[in-house]
Amino acid sequence: MICLIALIVFAVLGIFSAKYRKLTAEAFDCVFRKMTFRKCQTGLDTRLKVQLSELFMRFNPRVGRFVFKRFELLSWLFTALFVWSLVAAGIGGYNYWMYGNCNGPNSQSFCIFDPTGQNQGSSGLDQKCVVPELANGALTLEGVDTDFFITLKEGKDEVVFFGCYACQYTRKAYPTLRKFFEQENVTVRFVPFPTHQESVFITPIVNCLGQQNPEKVMAFNDLLFATPVEELNNATMWSALSTVGANASDVMACSEKNSTQVWSALQREEALKTGIYGTPLVFVNGEPAVGPLPYRVYKRMLS
Repeated sequence: MICLIALIVFAVLGIFSAKYRKLTAEAFDCVFRKMTFRKCQTGLDTRLKVQLSELFMRFNPRVGRFVFKRFELLSWLFTALFVWSLVAAGIGGYNYWMYGNCNGPNSQSFCIFDPTGQNQGSSGLDQKCVVPELANGALTLEGVDTDFFITLKEGKDEVVFFGCYACQYTRKAYPTLRKFFEQENVTVRFVPFPTHQESVFITPIVNCLGQQNPEKVMAFNDLLFATPVEELNNATMWSALSTVGANASDVMACSEKNSTQVWSALQREEALKTGIYGTPLVFVNGEPAVGPLPYRVYKRMLS
């Protein structure tokens, strides 16, 4: 079965060198004959056996003799490993295309196609500003009151986007997720979900804007996600609100009301019922996806 591996290796090398094209033909003939339970007539398997055994002999005679005597068994073993690696690579490639990682939906395990982990990254919850016992990791919208979320537009399909204004992964995902707003017949709900204290103050502001002028929230988000994190402050909020045409004075006054603070707290509790463990979290027609995934992954989840 060493001829099977040789066939693939020589076929690739033959693309660049005529020297290996003849060897590719020999390997193909050998594999074909082995598949039909006949002996290889080119002698390629024997030559490979001798050459590999000699190679190991140079370093350790005992290992070389072992390879020579057990060559057929070792050939089958390495062929099985080779086939298994091809299957594993195929499964990993399929998962990467479907889910943005090699290991299935929302996996945070290492993926060779995404070595930096950018597609699987998420900003974890800061225990200072969450109710830990509510964050149970069961990602679902079942039993969650979405009336507490900001509805940006209405349609047949539904996209619910939980994001943190100051988190790198939400910022990376935002330009991709914004494309849902541009699509027809898609309900888009936005949930401000700060994962650390620095951006908590923005939540009541965007909630007030969502209550007074929901059509202006997306433009407001565009400005905030384009603003450096260190520049997110009250002055920036005033400027952004004025830029989108909202009454900045009314929105900021609304954000300081106790009723707004209570609403924002209830909104967060509803968000935590989803089992959220990091941002960005997106539900497309109820199916969850964590991380700044490629748009093709999100779009495929639409009906």
